[in-house]
Amino acid sequence: MPASSSDFCDILLLGTTSIRVNQQALPLPKRYRKALGLLGFLASERDKPHSRDYLAALFWPELDESAARSNLRQVLSSLNQTLGSEHRPSPLQACRHSLTFHSELVASLDLALLEMSPPACDSCHSGECRLLTDLAPQLSPHILSGDFLPAYTLPGCDEFELWLAHKREQLRMQQLVLLQRFITCCQSSGADEQALDYAHLLMKIDPDNEMHLRQVMDMHARAGHPHAALKLFESFSRRLKRELDVTPEAATLVLKDKLLHAVDLRIRPMEPPRFPVIQKTSLVVILRVQWFCLSTDPEEASQRLYDLDQMTRVLLSKKMGAFHLNSAGKGAFFYFGWPDAVADAAWLAWRAALRLSAWAQGSQDVSVKIGVHAGRLFSSLDDAIPDLLGEITEETATVCHNAEYNYPLEHRSV
Repeated sequence: MPASSSDFCDILLLGTTSIRVNQQALPLPKRYRKALGLLGFLASERDKPHSRDYLAALFWPELDESAARSNLRQVLSSLNQTLGSEHRPSPLQACRHSLTFHSELVASLDLALLEMSPPACDSCHSGECRLLTDLAPQLSPHILSGDFLPAYTLPGCDEFELWLAHKREQLRMQQLVLLQRFITCCQSSGADEQALDYAHLLMKIDPDNEMHLRQVMDMHARAGHPHAALKLFESFSRRLKRELDVTPEAATLVLKDKLLHAVDLRIRPMEPPRFPVIQKTSLVVILRVQWFCLSTDPEEASQRLYDLDQMTRVLLSKKMGAFHLNSAGKGAFFYFGWPDAVADAAWLAWRAALRLSAWAQGSQDVSVKIGVHAGRLFSSLDDAIPDLLGEITEETATVCHNAEYNYPLEHRSV
């Protein structure tokens, strides 16, 4: 009997990489790092055959034709063992000369959801917008803003790397266009809060575009949150100064001055204190982990570091409750103690550091550097002023940027 559609795989390649059946995650092939790249390529170029010779040369350009095709067979076999079973056909169908990814043999593919043609939207009155009612519920934030095959790279496969960069840019443009349509539809339908959520996703994808910044600032101001808009401006301005040594565009500065003037007019009759009263003090402990692989084989080292990073995230985030921060090439950062200041945050961080150190000492091919940085974070409980951690992470990025091994760092912010 053919498998039912509920037994097919859900394949996620945007913002995360995961294969699931009935909400249960299936392990990706760990032995072959190129298996994920092959799956991503075939899923992107789905429903059409691809020559085995071309795929072998794409992923193993340094090998002769016979050895490359042999490696391709091994990786394909490993993928099919994960994607298919006795009762579930694999979407990767092979013949002697070609491979094809059949999209009808998967329950869902996030790439396909993003790339589908959005329905026509002739009217955006409340309850009548086809784009919001038909498409938006299917698109989670990781589809609308996630990177394709995040953090994935294949050193030595130059043609694949060029394809991957082009595909990521193509999908990013589709995300930007779709999010802008969602924002327009939400505003026309009166769903201002939902429009603001989409606008923040827009900034996440294209953080250097000041048009998006001004759009979000204006939306915050219209919603009655000028302080939140000014906080975004300050965060953006500091990042420009730190990374590029430039100032925001004139139009952005004009909008900032307009918001400052509006805030000044609002608070002058009431004469409240200039700064909000600090109402919350949180203990934050940041754990910095940087793995090193001693292997001289670039592909083996890349695979090893990828596995170590995944293992670290599972241990710290899923098992110990830490929150992951972007590392900007300085290792992986995790923080404990937010949003609730817990007394044993430092103990959790040290416990994690000891476990990772002990694991590294028992391995012959890897080493690890771990830094623990403790600080106190001050913030207000005023809803109009975002917390310093959470959605706005400029302050935590500063902590990570200044962190040094074996150096305790205390970070105070208002």
